[in-house]
Amino acid sequence: AAGGGPRLAFGPSRAEDALGDLSAGEVRAVAAWFGEHLGAVGRRNASVDCLWMAGPSAVELFIPPKAATVAYLEGRGPRPPRFARVTAVGRRGVEEYRVGPIVGGAPVAGAAAEL
Repeated sequence: AAGGGPRLAFGPSRAEDALGDLSAGEVRAVAAWFGEHLGAVGRRNASVDCLWMAGPSAVELFIPPKAATVAYLEGRGPRPPRFARVTAVGRRGVEEYRVGPIVGGAPVAGAAAEL
């Protein structure tokens, strides 16, 4: 560092653990799970019943409840489960689903998609 001062270093944190973006692998795993379980596709097609994931931010982190997140950040509770928010477009218009929980980089067996 210039002037010999202390160097800043950032490492993994509880905030990143609870609120960090989904990894590229998690995004792919959730998109694949959503397609398999709900019949969604990655882009719109000519079918009137087409359910498609809407754009580059179709799969993102579903922010966990504030109380559970604060408890975890303060060391008073477990890490909130990770879920994805999937934005899809279908016959009824734009819909957002909560998918998960996500463990080990993918939706768990028995995961659900809730509107």
